[in-house]
Amino acid sequence: RRAQAEFESVVEAGIDESAVLVSASSLVDIFAEAGNSRRLADVLEIVVRLEPPGDARLAAARRLARVCDEVGDAARGTPAWEALLDTEWEDEALERLQALYDQAGKRDALAAILERRAGRATDPAEARQLAFRVADLRSSGARDRDAALRAWQSYLDVHGPSREAHARLLPLLEQEQRWSEVDRVLRAEIELAPAAEHAALWARSGQVRVARLDDPAGAVAAFGAALAADPKEPSSRAALEQLLRVPEVAHEAAALLEPLYRSEGRRRE
Repeated sequence: RRAQAEFESVVEAGIDESAVLVSASSLVDIFAEAGNSRRLADVLEIVVRLEPPGDARLAAARRLARVCDEVGDAARGTPAWEALLDTEWEDEALERLQALYDQAGKRDALAAILERRAGRATDPAEARQLAFRVADLRSSGARDRDAALRAWQSYLDVHGPSREAHARLLPLLEQEQRWSEVDRVLRAEIELAPAAEHAALWARSGQVRVARLDDPAGAVAAFGAALAADPKEPSSRAALEQLLRVPEVAHEAAALLEPLYRSEGRRRE
């Protein structure tokens, strides 16, 4: 008790940092043996602050992080875990920081941690899942649509087409009226969608081509693909009938409509 009191007086005085460090290090053993986790966290925090960079400081930071987890002290535990990034304990630190940032609602910090985890993941499926959450966090917390768009486009650039990502990206592109990119994403979506959805997606691409991109030839091709997937797709037939009035594509539109009309005529007979 006498030694503890002397060490504590040196720490409280805080006059000589080297003496404070020695006393705090001695108190670590005393409080650990006594099972006093809160006082142990107090002195470990001092050791982490005063110990020069190196193994001793990292060991103290790791011990502090674990003790703070035990007592539920996120305020001191978070910087302790942060000190373990870029060390041999990074994987453990990333996992704990993910939980701490999530609980604290620190979206930007959480996104950065998830991004680091995605970069370290050896399982492609895990990396993709983590990266998706990064994009979701950054887009939902973005102050402007352009930042949200960059988040999803970056995800697609790295991880390739994804129906879930397309679902987030398409409304943003439409709001920004970036119609060429809307059509590009629709074409990528067709490659991933089940056959039952192809007709509607081709029809949507055709509408973008004719109404937004001034591309009647591309629209005719898209509507033709929609009807090939489903001859009863209603909007494609109506659009092709409108395109009969456009001289440059009237012949192609008629060629697509003629089999439908013939088929209907045979059914009426």
